[in-house]
Amino acid sequence: NWRFNTPVIEATISWARKRGKFLVVDDHTFFERAQALRGMEELFMDIMTDPDRAVFILDKLLDYLLQDIEAFAKYEPDGVRLGDDWGTNSQLMIPPAKWRELFKPYYRKLFDAVHNLGMKVWFHTDGYITDIVPDLMELGVDLLNTQETLMGYDNLAEIGRAHV
Repeated sequence: NWRFNTPVIEATISWARKRGKFLVVDDHTFFERAQALRGMEELFMDIMTDPDRAVFILDKLLDYLLQDIEAFAKYEPDGVRLGDDWGTNSQLMIPPAKWRELFKPYYRKLFDAVHNLGMKVWFHTDGYITDIVPDLMELGVDLLNTQETLMGYDNLAEIGRAHV
């Protein structure tokens, strides 16, 4: 029967609102939580060889995150920070086509839920994720927080101009 520490949350919100701060709900990972539950190596093997097993875990996580986001929405934050580190130093951790097939639909549901509740999507991801930046923009990411220096400012600017 865990509950939010409502007095602390409400005091923090009041403090932030009085100062005109952009209020963000944090600590929402999807892919990384799946790794924590299944194990990183096991999850990667599932993704590539037994996607139904990965989907079982991802479906449960999606349900949890959607409930979590809805619970936080009553505090009327301006945005929700979601994030998963998808890149290595040179490429995505899984083939881009597999990311689009398996993970993009989940992110669409998460991002749509955030937007439907009147909040912005702040998405953080580390590593070289150039291949999926257009997908994240298509899905409605409002603020993309990446390792810009790894992918190159000019490269990211070019991708952004093509999708704005």
